[in-house]
Amino acid sequence: MIEVIPAIDLIGGQCVRLTQGDYDRKTTYYKDPLDAALRYEECGAGRLHMVDLDGAKASRPANLGVLERIAARTSLEVQYGGGIKSTEALRDVFGSGASRAICGSIAVARPDLLRQWLTEFGPERIVLGADTRDGR
Repeated sequence: MIEVIPAIDLIGGQCVRLTQGDYDRKTTYYKDPLDAALRYEECGAGRLHMVDLDGAKASRPANLGVLERIAARTSLEVQYGGGIKSTEALRDVFGSGASRAICGSIAVARPDLLRQWLTEFGPERIVLGADTRDGR
């Protein structure tokens, strides 16, 4: 069975899509991401994938208020990523309502820290995000 997980990317608290990852070429789809989350939930989704593009750029989560609202107002299991570079940031993400955290570059930069998180928080709560470009 394949599970389809809808995704939203966040910049400035809004749902956006970047063209080829270019922050200067973005399209806004929902000014309030809660509207998108509620729509996905109405369509039968059980999980939501959220990417904090502001957080990825700043190396710390920047849209936790959006996460809190979606977690509080929907029944969606939210997996959240973007800028999770410290244990404090990871705790903030879980404390804001995420059931899973997406960790990417930290796995390469600090594999020791990722191992610590897997032990402390459990492997079922950590998602390894592995992006590729040009076969790398």
